[in-house]
Amino acid sequence: MKGYVLTAVAMLASIGLIYGEELSGTDDTDWLFAVSTLIIFALYLQVWKRWNPGGAGIIAVTAFMLFTIGSIFLLDEVSVRIYSFLLGPLLIPFCKKYRDAALTSLAFVAEQLVVYTEMGNDAIV
Repeated sequence: MKGYVLTAVAMLASIGLIYGEELSGTDDTDWLFAVSTLIIFALYLQVWKRWNPGGAGIIAVTAFMLFTIGSIFLLDEVSVRIYSFLLGPLLIPFCKKYRDAALTSLAFVAEQLVVYTEMGNDAIV
């Protein structure tokens, strides 16, 4: 039960960051919301490791945080790549003990990086 609540709180915080960024109305505060996303994700990982609820939660939260970063930097592809890449090193310590969940989450991070590169559609496929 704790794992579900933890995952729900992380996702709701992510939604709050998206709406907070939209309500701020300026592009100068985007970095603040992106750093807040990284901090929430890092805190989620630390609590997740302590409770060990299973792999589905970490995969879902990783995908949701990547969506949040893409929503915060709607048209700024360079910033999306930078902040998406920063999620990867947070997952690396979990690769040894929670291999499947961490590698799947890293695959989502890699997919986000590939999608936001400036290559053509044929190269991405």
